[in-house]
Amino acid sequence: LDATAFQLAEFTQDDCRIQEDRDGSYSRDRANSEANELGWNKATFMSARPKDAADFAISVFGAREMTAPYPWPLQPGCTTAKWVSLPCGLRLHFVYAPEYERVPGFIRNFTDTVLSQRELEAGRFDQYMYNSVMFAVDSLDPIITRLRALALPFL
Repeated sequence: LDATAFQLAEFTQDDCRIQEDRDGSYSRDRANSEANELGWNKATFMSARPKDAADFAISVFGAREMTAPYPWPLQPGCTTAKWVSLPCGLRLHFVYAPEYERVPGFIRNFTDTVLSQRELEAGRFDQYMYNSVMFAVDSLDPIITRLRALALPFL
């Protein structure tokens, strides 16, 4: 078989992406050109609750909120997202895209199931924690202080 025998099916769906923010501040070209010197400038996570994830990054890691090109709050049939930028320049994108679920409510149900079985207070690591981003820091003390102040469990 030659290469033309294997062609991907064309799949597109309107996810309600905004090409430019209301004040004209969003530009995909600008965002792509701002890649930091790490060569890796963002990590994207499916999130049942993007605002909670972004608020965590802001409160615990000192991230700042960025403008995401999706409507907020969630609109029926649309992707929604919250974007933040960490002090080191790495951007975190927390995305909820229910329009792509094969089973309605799957993303939130899966998240709720994982969280209901998590036992951080008991010092237990679970397999879903392998999906992570790791950072090198001089000291974890400031992060632990923030986690304790927010009464959030951690390992």
